[in-house]
Amino acid sequence: MDERYFPVTVLGSKLYADGIGEHGPWVTQRLAVQDAATVELLVARVGHRKIATAEELLAALRESKAGLPAIRVWISEGLEEFVRGLWEGWRGGASHGPA
Repeated sequence: MDERYFPVTVLGSKLYADGIGEHGPWVTQRLAVQDAATVELLVARVGHRKIATAEELLAALRESKAGLPAIRVWISEGLEEFVRGLWEGWRGGASHGPA
């Protein structure tokens, strides 16, 4: 099966997943997943980023913390639990963001 990705906006070192909303709840079925070919078009034509590793996501979070504008990323479905953990930490007021 082709790898799939879900869209997230990274802003101010926080994650805003499409279909989830800022306050949740996190429901996997609400994520607007797309196949790799579609994501490649968005990366090439619109400037979105494709995120395949936790390190790439943490780098985008650090960039957004530095005051850069919103960063649109497409995250591999394999990272959903990692992303959800970060999102739930921020939603609960904890500071689990990158240093």
